[in-house]
Amino acid sequence: RGSAQNGSCITGINSATNNDSVLGPANAYHYWRYILFEPFLKFQGAKKNGYFLIGASLGFAVLSETESRGITSTEYILWDGTPFGNQFRFDIRAGLGVELAKIGTHELILEARAGYPVTNVISNFQNACTGGEPGSWRVITVQANLGLRV
Repeated sequence: RGSAQNGSCITGINSATNNDSVLGPANAYHYWRYILFEPFLKFQGAKKNGYFLIGASLGFAVLSETESRGITSTEYILWDGTPFGNQFRFDIRAGLGVELAKIGTHELILEARAGYPVTNVISNFQNACTGGEPGSWRVITVQANLGLRV
């Protein structure tokens, strides 16, 4: 999810004429859903209680939409199949993992990862209310995983 205060605008009702002709500012909330493939290389020293990960994230968007919330109404825009939306996503990722404890013959692992985007998820998006400069939206990812290795 990405958001921007007053990052969009929606058609409002002109109270003098009861007409849908006035553009008003709205907060923009961008949502994406992806099918991802994340290959990683794991580097582990002789101690074996910690490791370093480096890899990539390749994704295909199954949903790309913007919810514009104004004072009196809300509008939805689907980016799927438009020139603005990018269905392919590519990120460079890195992470650290550490063994927290042993539970019998299993290991309790804490893993933290971060990803920096190479590709945009929305491009040429601009605020139609102010005629702002077109921009590019990227998704920066931060993850923490707690798991039991069996």
